[in-house]
Amino acid sequence: MGRLALARLAPGHLAKVVTLTLIIVANFLPAGRAALTNPLAFPSLGSFDVGIGNAVTIDTTLGELRVNGILAFNAVIDAQAGTANTAAGIPELAVFSFDSINIGPGVAVTVTGNRGLSLLSRGDVTLRSPLRANGGDFGAASPAGGFAGAADATDGTGPAPGKRTSIGNYAGAGGGGYGGAGGQGGAYTPTDSLGGNPYPVGNSLADSLYGGSGGGAGLNGGTLGLGGGGGGAIEISALGQVNLFSAVTSNGGQAGVAANGYGGGGGGSGGSVRVAGAKVNLGPSASIAANGSIGGEAYGGGGFNAGGGGGGGRVLIQQNAGPLASGVTAAGGPAIGAATPGGDGSVEQVASSLQAGALNLNVRLGTGSASGHASLQRGGSASGAIYGFIDHVGPGFTGPAEGATFAFTGLLGGTLTELVSVTYSTNSRTTETVTVKSNGGNATLATGRGVGPTFATNMGVHPATTINLGSTSVFHSAAFHLILSNASTDVGLDSPLTSLGILGIELSGPDAAAFSVDSLIPALLYEGQHANLPIHFSPTEVRDYHATLTIRTDQGAANGAAGQAFTYQLAGGGVQSIPEPTSLVLACVVGAAVVTRHRRTAGCG
Repeated sequence: MGRLALARLAPGHLAKVVTLTLIIVANFLPAGRAALTNPLAFPSLGSFDVGIGNAVTIDTTLGELRVNGILAFNAVIDAQAGTANTAAGIPELAVFSFDSINIGPGVAVTVTGNRGLSLLSRGDVTLRSPLRANGGDFGAASPAGGFAGAADATDGTGPAPGKRTSIGNYAGAGGGGYGGAGGQGGAYTPTDSLGGNPYPVGNSLADSLYGGSGGGAGLNGGTLGLGGGGGGAIEISALGQVNLFSAVTSNGGQAGVAANGYGGGGGGSGGSVRVAGAKVNLGPSASIAANGSIGGEAYGGGGFNAGGGGGGGRVLIQQNAGPLASGVTAAGGPAIGAATPGGDGSVEQVASSLQAGALNLNVRLGTGSASGHASLQRGGSASGAIYGFIDHVGPGFTGPAEGATFAFTGLLGGTLTELVSVTYSTNSRTTETVTVKSNGGNATLATGRGVGPTFATNMGVHPATTINLGSTSVFHSAAFHLILSNASTDVGLDSPLTSLGILGIELSGPDAAAFSVDSLIPALLYEGQHANLPIHFSPTEVRDYHATLTIRTDQGAANGAAGQAFTYQLAGGGVQSIPEPTSLVLACVVGAAVVTRHRRTAGCG
């Protein structure tokens, strides 16, 4: 059995890890393998909200985010789970973690520096201005961990640089590779000016983020067509929604051409773009791209002097569900003449969802608590990561802690489940929940309800209610039918918990002997069920009678245990019985009514 860390995040501090009982059936990420960056693993910098007319500069080398030149936030430098290796193309990341991110329209965003950029949010991300980490143009440095194209008579830089020509003159250079192979430059032999190969084999952005490689330098005598740089590494990871209304790009940089239009430089490869959220929404003008750039467009020489196109980069979109909108590309860069285009990179869509085995805990009022195990499970694709936290715990719950975090980062080789012990107690008829928030969607982990029976009668339940059986001749009897019912509003939730037990019916008071009740059948009432309780009054004297009727129930207590009692005041009057008359009584029909009176004469009238 494995264990998965569940931590409670303190504001402004890194998570302190504790553990809960878990059942794990999955493969964990091997040591040294990175994954989608967790917004909850870094201290929150608060909310980042910037609007029109402002300039945002992000320097990943210094780990600084400035607004209009003023330092606003400092990054945490992350080594991608220890995998960072510049020679292999894996940069460190400058991580900025916020509660929410909102970059409005008309904001100039500039990214510089040799580390990749990771923008994280515990809530939503809305981006209405372009975010670019495109490779440097004409041999200039590339931002965000990308590799520069050749700035002199050399190959490009990076794990898979485009090659310069080694023979002849007027020759184009190869394009940089990454997700796709770089194109071959227009050279004089099939083995010259080669493009860079894809790297690493089987790479997915569910693992580490990489920078793209730069193109080589084209040649025309003593002049050069400088190479385009490889795109950098960008990540946007949110627990809420990611709403994009502009471009997020890590395209290859522009290649140059040597003197007189000969000797085109190799195009730069695309870099890495990873966007993850509970839902990724692309507006009509939005795009996500990690495209290779076109090779230097040289002319003449039968087309043997253009640069090869840069290879496409890699894009990964992770969301809960739903098709991805158009406008997501990792295409290889084109080329002209005898030069060849770069190969396409990869566009992945990972559907990772959080599935909660919601626990329903119904507590009978007055009985204490109920316990059980709720479950959190990751579903969807075989890669990706789910990060989340418990954002609300109702006041009746114990077990889960508000702010506790959870993470599913293993390959989905079957079922990956976390069990959470939950206890709920309440003394009021209420409904409470435990809810969780994650980049795989939000869910209810547990629902607790206070339930129970509701005693009611056709005379109400107020203790001062009086049932008057009226005047009755002595040695005769009268009856009143008291209808008992279980008027619980918790119908269908849990019948044993909402059943009403009638434990006893008692008569007391000085005149109790004049009253009696029949046996109540049934004595256990389920929701909506009724029972008839006849009450009899039999006076023996001419006077007023008073007694108290007490009905004892298990309402507010365990089934069958002494709970609430309900009392009614009984009243009645004994009157003298009227003797049977000795004279003949005749019935005379007068109109439609029947009138009886003693006979005085032989007729009526």
